[in-house]
Amino acid sequence: ENGTGSAEEYGETLAALGQLHYSKGEFQQAELYLNQAIEVLQHINNGEHEELGTAFNNLALIEHLRGNFATARALMTNAIAIQQAVLGESHSYYSLRLVNFALMLTEMAAFAEAETLLNKALVLQQALLGERHPYIAAAYRALGVLKYKQGQLLLAEAHLRTSLQIKAQQGQASTMANASAYMWLGAVLQDQEDFQGAQLSLEQMMKIFRAQTYSGDIIGRGLTQMASLALAQNHLELATKHYTHALDIMAKEGIRITFAQVGYAQLLLALDQPKKAEPLLRLALSKRMASYPGDH
Repeated sequence: ENGTGSAEEYGETLAALGQLHYSKGEFQQAELYLNQAIEVLQHINNGEHEELGTAFNNLALIEHLRGNFATARALMTNAIAIQQAVLGESHSYYSLRLVNFALMLTEMAAFAEAETLLNKALVLQQALLGERHPYIAAAYRALGVLKYKQGQLLLAEAHLRTSLQIKAQQGQASTMANASAYMWLGAVLQDQEDFQGAQLSLEQMMKIFRAQTYSGDIIGRGLTQMASLALAQNHLELATKHYTHALDIMAKEGIRITFAQVGYAQLLLALDQPKKAEPLLRLALSKRMASYPGDH
């Protein structure tokens, strides 16, 4: 019994360390601890352990950010199944797993499935937590991203602003989740040609990113959005600066760098440099074809 207890505490500690590194954008260190936690915790209580579900969830998010969508989906399915077995479906943690899964499905363009999960999560959260809980902010943020991907800009803006408002009321205005909401809000406002509003939103995003993480992928993704805004306003020198910086710091093997590759290629085409743009587009296409479904 003492040995089992010690193993459980060790596994929980590893899972907590993994979550800490994940929250800071230190994905390589997070992956190491999370895999170790899974190895320990899957042998306890037949694998029905809350922290095991959390470890699978966080590992799924890392694989998702890398563009390994099939792996991420399998890991998140495990996380949800464990959460159901341990806590049941009428629990706020279960709703968070649904939100995370919906974000993955949104990026894979499985919009109908994602919306079903988000609506289920939001109804559950409102019943359990009321209207102004940080978990509900996560659901609204995910809904904002979904509606943006579907081209419903006014709804996307409303959901993202609601998410940010809830987090601000809870004294959580400078989290990485908020930075993500600011990024997507900036994209929405850019598409509405509210360039000043987009600039303010993206400045808030970068302020949080630079304070919270050293991750080249995360900061580079933010710079890519800043570059896109500059390009939309024909500020070509500034766009070039942001795109080249992003390409320098983002992981070359990851999927996130394709946003910078495609954006910079578009800039090069605007500068009448198709020979420089073509290899970037072909590289991005190759990476995306290997990661996304064929009908994406």
